[in-house]
Order: sequence, then structure tokens, then C-alpha cells
Amino acid sequence: MRRRSIEPGARSRSGCRRSRRARTRCSISRDNSSGGIVPYFALFYDTVDDFASRRTPFRAAHLDLVRAAHARGEILLAGALADPVDRALLVFKTADRSVVDRFVEQDPYPNNGLVKRVEIRPWTVVVPSEEPPR
Repeated sequence: MRRRSIEPGARSRSGCRRSRRARTRCSISRDNSSGGIVPYFALFYDTVDDFASRRTPFRAAHLDLVRAAHARGEILLAGALADPVDRALLVFKTADRSVVDRFVEQDPYPNNGLVKRVEIRPWTVVVPSEEPPR
């Protein structure tokens, strides 16, 4: 079987772009359940030093927002990083970055001074979350 050549900058069948340095550069992953392409976003919060004690009055509203986004299929995982509790990570499964932006706009943590810095990054997932752990 003959391999098809892909020109630099052209898209392969998987939707990945061909680069000069690497075989392919891909910012998307495949959803094995539907065969479609599914982008992910990682939302990082850098939290204030006393975050664990200051979050209490806002925690219920924050968790309601997280659970609602999870029920809609937008958030896969969410939680604070431990030892020390200085960051939080929320993983979104969406093609639309504005979904993540809207979440941040509605979240009481950044809106009440508990978050020093917000970072939203596209995330290339190479091991699908749909696969069972081994």
C-alpha cells in the first residue's frame, strides 16, 4: 500500500496540519465513541494564598456552576490541586472557547478575588477520556 504524501500546512484525513518539523501537528483529539473530532480546553486558576479558607461563602455557588456545566457535558473534570492548594484545574470538552469564557465570567471564585490569574489553554488529548482505566 502506498502512503499518501501531505504537503506542509495541508490537513490530513484526521484533521491535523502537516508541519515541516514534525509529521503532524494536531490540536484536536478523536472521540472514539462518535468518530468525530473533539477539542478540549484546560482552565487553570492560580488562587490566592488563603484560598481554602476564603472560598467557603462562594463554594456552593461555584459547585452548582460546575455541576451544571458537567450535566451539559461541558466539564469532564474539575478540582483544586493539593499540597499546596494554590491552583485549580477544570477540563472542558467543547469546540467553543466561549463556553469556557462564559464559565469564568459566571464563576464566583474569580469574581470575588479568590483567583489571581486565569489561564485557558487548548489541550491535545492523546489518550481518550472515554477509555476505561487499566
